[in-house]
Amino acid sequence: MGQTLGRAPLLPVSRQFANLPCRCIHELWKAFNDVAEGFGLTREEMIEILRVALREFLGYTEKKLENLSRELFSILDDDKNDLADALEFLSCLCIISGMSAREKMVFVFGMYDFDESGVLTVDEMILLLRSTLSGLCKLSEMDSPSEQEAERVAIGAFENAKSIDGSTISVEDFVRYCTNTPEIMSWLDFYLEIAEAKRVPIDQAGDPTSADCLILAENNAICPQRTAAHRIAMDDEIGQCKEISQ
Repeated sequence: MGQTLGRAPLLPVSRQFANLPCRCIHELWKAFNDVAEGFGLTREEMIEILRVALREFLGYTEKKLENLSRELFSILDDDKNDLADALEFLSCLCIISGMSAREKMVFVFGMYDFDESGVLTVDEMILLLRSTLSGLCKLSEMDSPSEQEAERVAIGAFENAKSIDGSTISVEDFVRYCTNTPEIMSWLDFYLEIAEAKRVPIDQAGDPTSADCLILAENNAICPQRTAAHRIAMDDEIGQCKEISQ
């Protein structure tokens, strides 16, 4: 999938959601589980998720946040079928957030660990890279790497396995692989230190440090529990939302 250089050229609306603290990313995940009925988000669901999770931190009026949310939905719904891929939405906002590289890796790992087994399968790893890269490229109005390139890098995480079929990777091995893979780290670096949009001062928005992420990790709460509705929406093969694949 190639390496990237420089700093990511985020679209203006994308910048409004950049550099969110760890706490806000977890609030987005919680709001998603509370609001959405599956992994194919409607416009109204995305608006509500962003309102519930971010209004206090961003300090925008409800109308302004709704307008920004509509713009973000339009960017992610590039095929204009009135659905946005929730996996793209959440993972790309995680990557452009203010979390550390390790925190981003652990959070995204938890998102794609569909059965909450603590490991990723080959298919989950491939979906993780494809969806995350696709979402990031939409936020930057860039061409996404080919599925074949993403698949090659994803499968590289299992190169020491005797057989790809049935192989899994733990969160620590996932973090280690990402850290030692130049293509992945170049994409993470590409979205580091993005110019921050004007927001509520930190001392008014609460502590955005990684302490809350550490507490979550210590309690094995990489991501909140999935609802029954989201489990039903998962494809048995790879955990991908059936609504999106149709």
